[in-house]
Amino acid sequence: MHLHGLFNISDFIPYLAPLDIQGIGGRLKRTSKLLEKIIEEHVQGSDLDGPKPHRCRDFIDVMFSKLNQPMDPHDEDQTYIIQRENIKAITLDMIGASFETSAVAIVWAFSEILRHPRVMVSLQKELETVVGRNRFVQESDLPKLTYLDMVVKESLRLHPVAPFLVPRESMEDIVING
Repeated sequence: MHLHGLFNISDFIPYLAPLDIQGIGGRLKRTSKLLEKIIEEHVQGSDLDGPKPHRCRDFIDVMFSKLNQPMDPHDEDQTYIIQRENIKAITLDMIGASFETSAVAIVWAFSEILRHPRVMVSLQKELETVVGRNRFVQESDLPKLTYLDMVVKESLRLHPVAPFLVPRESMEDIVING
């Protein structure tokens, strides 16, 4: 994620790209090799029919099941659904999306709790009452933690995990079902 957000002079002066003055290109290639290694481990750990019985099937295995398969098996002229490069790109997106959104949401929730001491005290009281100090919160405790639920929802309302989605605009009026 860090590499994709860096200022790269080659983006603005393309003829400098082969020189890789800042070293960003080399670091991106090393990241690509890491993803290639992950994919190769899945290739080695599975046969043509799917993963071996001793290993759980994961998201990359599902993508490999679609590798080089035509969209319509009866039409051989159609293009393939997914290529190896697509698997690397989707894997990178999944890693980035799962880490960044969770981390940012947690940081914002804690910052809001710290900014509002009254909320923090109320939340601590609820946790002590429902869970106590001798154990961790478990999934079965969540329906009883109503104040925690409200704090989490309010934090996500104030700081949504994806506030900068691509904006969309209707280009023309439409009537649906009359």
